[in-house]
Amino acid sequence: MASRKTRSVAAIYPTLDNPIFAVSIQSLQQTLWSLGYQLFVASHEYRPERELDLLRSFVERGVDAVVLVGTDHDDAVFELLEQYMIPYVLT
Repeated sequence: MASRKTRSVAAIYPTLDNPIFAVSIQSLQQTLWSLGYQLFVASHEYRPERELDLLRSFVERGVDAVVLVGTDHDDAVFELLEQYMIPYVLT
C-alpha cells in the first residue's frame, strides 16, 4: 500500500464492436497477467467527452498506467494524465 501501486492498467478503446480490438485486448491482457498486472477495459464509443469521463474514473480508482487506443484524443485527456503523472501508451 505504501508504494501506491495498484498493479492495474486501464485500456480505453473507441469501440468494442470491431473484432480487431478483441485480439488486441487478449494480447494485452496475457502480457500484463504474465507481469502480475490486471487489465481494465472500457469503450467510449467514439465520444471524446466519454473518453475523458472514463479516464477520470480510472484515475480516481487508481491505475498504474493507461493504454489509449485510436488516433483522436482530446487535449484534456493528456492534461489529466500529466497532472497525475500516469504513464500512458498510444496505440
